[in-house]
Amino acid sequence: MLERIIDSSAFVGGLDRSTYAVQRARARLKSAVRDGRAEFREGNVESIPFATASFTKICTVNTIYFWKSLDGGFAEIRRVLRPGGRIAIGFVTKEKMDRMGLPGDIFTSREPDEVVAALRSNGFNDVRLERPKPTTPWVIAVAS
Repeated sequence: MLERIIDSSAFVGGLDRSTYAVQRARARLKSAVRDGRAEFREGNVESIPFATASFTKICTVNTIYFWKSLDGGFAEIRRVLRPGGRIAIGFVTKEKMDRMGLPGDIFTSREPDEVVAALRSNGFNDVRLERPKPTTPWVIAVAS
């Protein structure tokens, strides 16, 4: 999906805590990186290595399970998001995650209401949850 996002954007910045994932993205999308349309950095959401107000839109999918703190992550995202910018967070609900039997020392399951509350307490507005179908096991939290 990164290719489609890059093709429709002036610039895309990516962040991953995995050195391997960052190296793979840089290699796979080397022409966009070379042309300055994409940059991929290693790091974590609690200390995003991009300047304040760098982005108009932020999208993260299946990452909040690895965050130490929703408040810490959303505060840092708020810092790098321009005023009026939008965020979309895709994640599998706690109910579904808990049934998957994933190791608790790596994955932290999140309730949709917990994500919404953390967004609001960190200054995000127009917060809503979207789900393609009532039976879809994942949700998207959208805010500005």
